Amino acid sequence: MPVGRSRERMVAAGAEAGLPEDAKVVVADSAERIADEIARERPRVVVNTMGAFAATAPVIARACMPGGHYVDGASDVVVVERLLALHDEAVRARAAGSQAHPPQPSRRPAMADPAV
Repeated sequence: MPVGRSRERMVAAGAEAGLPEDAKVVVADSAERIADEIARERPRVVVNTMGAFAATAPVIARACMPGGHYVDGASDVVVVERLLALHDEAVRARAAGSQAHPPQPSRRPAMADPAV
């Protein structure tokens, strides 16, 4: 599920990633709104390319819980520390979520980048 500020660029990113032409595209203008869509749609994998990662990574990674996977290209120690700080929360969310909502293998990957 490509998510970003530009519908055209998200459609192009989806096509490049091999998603079907009718794949859902979400237009959002902030990390918080992207996180809302991620929490609502529950994609299996989220690739965050939206900097500044120190601000966006925790917000978007938290939206992936429980059970979603978060990836970004940040190599900033601050970002890594903030993501590692979410570990215990992710474990608790996974335990609670697995009881209430079994994994859904049909969830599609998401790309988060309102900058494109």
